[in-house]
Parts: sequence; C-alpha cells; structure tokens
Amino acid sequence: MKHERRSIARSRIQLLTIAAAVFLIYLFSNPAPMGHFDYTFRIADAFLHGRLGMTESPPSWLKVILSLFPVLATWTWCNLAFAGAWQLALGFALLGEAGALYFTLINFHPFLAGVFFAMAFGNRTEVLLTAPIFIYFILQRDNGSETPLPTQRRLTWHTIIERVSARRHAIAYFVSVPAALGIATLIYNYARFHAITDFGYMHIPQLASEESFKHGLFSIYATPANARAMLWDGWRVLDKHPYLIPRGFGGSIFLSSPFLLLLFRKGVRDYSITIAAWIAIGVLTLLLWLHANPGGWQFSYRYGMILLPWIFLILLDSGGKKTSALEVVLFVLSVAINAYAAYLFLWTNHVQP
Repeated sequence: MKHERRSIARSRIQLLTIAAAVFLIYLFSNPAPMGHFDYTFRIADAFLHGRLGMTESPPSWLKVILSLFPVLATWTWCNLAFAGAWQLALGFALLGEAGALYFTLINFHPFLAGVFFAMAFGNRTEVLLTAPIFIYFILQRDNGSETPLPTQRRLTWHTIIERVSARRHAIAYFVSVPAALGIATLIYNYARFHAITDFGYMHIPQLASEESFKHGLFSIYATPANARAMLWDGWRVLDKHPYLIPRGFGGSIFLSSPFLLLLFRKGVRDYSITIAAWIAIGVLTLLLWLHANPGGWQFSYRYGMILLPWIFLILLDSGGKKTSALEVVLFVLSVAINAYAAYLFLWTNHVQP
C-alpha cells in the first residue's frame, strides 16, 4: 500500500513538473503576444460591464513522449504562443476534448466529461459532432465499472436500446452542461443578432467581402484550399539565411510533426476505440475542409489542433510497451521543427504576411 501511494505521488510530481515546464516554454516563446490587440478581449470587457457587445468596432518514457506530443511536437506550440483569441480558443478546445476523453475512458465521471466537452465545443462548435462518439464510449462501459467493455462484446440495435436505458443517468450527467451552454448560446445569439442560428462570424468587419467567403462560411469550393493547407503545402527555400522557412498561411501537418507518421503503423489493441477515433478525425476534418478560410495567419494548419486528442488515442493504442528508437527520433525531430518555427514566427522577421 505504501509503495502504491509513493508511486502515485511520484506520478503527480512528474505531471506537475511537465505542466510547469510546458507553461514556462509557452510563456517565454513569444516576446510580444498579440492577445493585447485582439478584439475578443475587448468584448469580454463589455460583458463585465453589462453590455451584449462592444460599442466600438470589434509514467513510462512512451507516455511522457505522448503527453508532450500535442503541446511541444506539433503546430500547437507556435500557434498558441501567438496568444490571440482565435488560437487560444483552439487551445481550450483541445484541452476540453482531452479532459472529456479522460473522464470518459480512464477515470469515469460523466458529469466532469460533460463539463470538459462543453469547454471544447464552446470554443470550437464543430466539436459538437463528436458527441455521439462520447455517448458510444459511455454505452461501452459495464455498470459501475471504470473500464470499458471487452472489444468482442459488440453492440446491436437491441443492446443499444437496452444500454441507453441502463446508462440514462450517466448520459444525462454528460449532456447536462453542454445542453445548458448550447441553450444559453442560442439565447445570446438571439439577443445580440436577432437570430438563434447567427453566431456572429460573418459580422466581423470586412470578412464577408473577402474572396474566400464569396460562397459562404462553409462551402465545398473551400475543400481544395484547406486540403492543400493541411496536407501538401511545404516550406519556402531561400538562397540566404535562414534558407528554409515555413509559410504563414498553411503547411503540411506531417512536415510540421513527423511524429504523426506513426498513425499508420500496425498494431491495435482496442479496435472500438481506434475506429471511433478515426471516425472523429474524419468527421472533424471534413467540416474543417468546408470552412471558407483555411485559417489565416498561422503555422501549419491551426484548425487541426482539435484533431490531436483523437490522434493521441490512436498513437497510445497502437504503441508498444517500450519506447522504440523510431519513436524517439520522430519525437525529437518534431520538437526541433516546432521550436524552429516558433523562433522564426515569434522572434524574427523572416516569416511575414
């Protein structure tokens, strides 16, 4: 018992140390955060003064590696260090998804899972599309158990109805906070924009007049630009120092994080979780690709940050018990690439709009 308590205490100390180190890295990554100039902070001030809007214009080493992967080995680092409201919203969405997955799959607390899920979709509305997957995870659990059902016990329509009835309390706990947030958002939309479905995006000054929005906020015509920005856009090669720099309006997520190549390795322990994660990635990616604007000024494809918790699930499920040399090499390379990108974007004038 004492050994177990010591082990838990060591794990907590390691977790806090990692969190503190990441915080310091992010804090000192950007000498001039753009958050001070972001209109979202001004509208927050308006809320505090009773106005609906602005009056002016608006573990094992493998586990350690995987825990650091989303924050240091991906485009999350540079984009969050911009410290703008759009980037921070993506960061909170990522945190919300991770928390919801943790309290659904690891430490089963459906109410807390719902709180984190509300944080996620409150910052990125498209995350709401993954709600059925979280409910599926809840249905996959034994009564009173903190571990998922074995993979071989598959669901049928009959068992789904039975389990929905049996898990109705857990499902109600999960959806309570997100439902409340959704209703409050619709009321706010009506109070401010006189339409519950108007989220205010197209009211941003001069946004509707941009060429990319001529087909609306979501359009099939935007798919090629988003796919290119996410998967194929490379870096610029210069004939002088620093010779190789990222583009400022998109870039392949595989170039910015080679660690993602491990998504395609063989070996799956729980097909139900892995397939669900791939479905979430597919659904979210499809909606992101329909967005009129691929993300504006950014490193790599900032919208892809909301895919990272699901990518993390797949990597965790397919990883071995021991850390391989390939994993270490890809992780170190990914961290180095993102550190270099953060340096170029935030400390130099080499990357310009």
